[in-house]
Amino acid sequence: MNTDEQHRIPLMELMFHDHIATTWDWRNTNFQHLGTYRKKDLLNALYGTMPMWNMTSTFWSMHRQKFLNSYAFTQRSRSLIGFDDMIDHGYLSTDKKVQYTTWASGIRIIANFDETARTVQGTTIPALDFVIDTTP
Repeated sequence: MNTDEQHRIPLMELMFHDHIATTWDWRNTNFQHLGTYRKKDLLNALYGTMPMWNMTSTFWSMHRQKFLNSYAFTQRSRSLIGFDDMIDHGYLSTDKKVQYTTWASGIRIIANFDETARTVQGTTIPALDFVIDTTP
């Protein structure tokens, strides 16, 4: 379960995002550990990858709203960059908690992995959330 954003580098996505669809391992889905699902959603949003959910009807009943929120969260970026070419990835803070990806279409995703809101380059990114920059 590698959700350590400070040591992850999206090499596969940088090379092949416009050719393959990557996701989590079926044994390590977005909701495998409820304490990390938001970070996994944020990684999916930043990298333009697909979330993976593995559930039972009981688990769905218990966490239905979390699943729906997870879908809506990742859909915000995936609908824009799902088939795009990732051309850059980097860090906007020295602690690597604020990261960006740039896409061939000109879209830039800025993600904040911190538990508090961060302001970078005049843009405030809420805690454990991302913003989409569509200005060329």
